[in-house]
Amino acid sequence: MVDYSEFSVFVPVGNALQPSWLVNRLRNISNEQKDRFRRNMANVQSIFEYDNGSPGGIGPVPSDGAVNYIWRKVQQKLPVIKEAVTREKRKVKGASVPLRCHCV
Repeated sequence: MVDYSEFSVFVPVGNALQPSWLVNRLRNISNEQKDRFRRNMANVQSIFEYDNGSPGGIGPVPSDGAVNYIWRKVQQKLPVIKEAVTREKRKVKGASVPLRCHCV
């Protein structure tokens, strides 16, 4: 999972809409924090890159790039998805069954 708080600034919408509030907030971020954000962003930058650098986008995609990152996340969720589909198929019509059983 990507922890966006390691390289992003989160602000309440209401505050950001106030004149000069966002500019002042950003200017008050220390140089040390900015450097930390830059280093952390550099560590995860590849998962945000969709372009493989080939002309027309045709060619191999980087193994650590965004496309493969998304497919790895989908693959991690497949067992849960398959279980939910199986449960849905076994469910008696009109019955309400939780997606995951927490029985002991």
